[in-house]
Amino acid sequence: MPLAGAAAFVPLLAAVALAANVGAGPSPGAPDPAGQTGTAAKRRAVLMPVETGDPFKVRGSGFHAHERVRVTITPTGHEPRIRRIRATGRGTFALSFAAIQACQGVEGVAAGSRGSHASFQYSSLSC
Repeated sequence: MPLAGAAAFVPLLAAVALAANVGAGPSPGAPDPAGQTGTAAKRRAVLMPVETGDPFKVRGSGFHAHERVRVTITPTGHEPRIRRIRATGRGTFALSFAAIQACQGVEGVAAGSRGSHASFQYSSLSC
């Protein structure tokens, strides 16, 4: 009889294991609802200021490999400055913008040709 008693716990253990996996997300390499796999589904583009001096420098990461990126830097109260660059094979880039006073406030937006998007706002309060 002990074997029959143990068999009664198998469905219970299966239910516990299933409940533990709910909400854990897809396993690595498994497609997400959008049809992307593991690392591609977690890709998130980032644009951030690196140096606030002159020249003002920004760095991008998390873009698609070799993606064309349009970077717009807009100092508070001034006209936007637009530059275009191609991301490296690792999805990164760096740009410099001369004559931008970051301590007066600046906003940056990067839009990639393959859908990547990132932005930041640098407040004058940060200086």
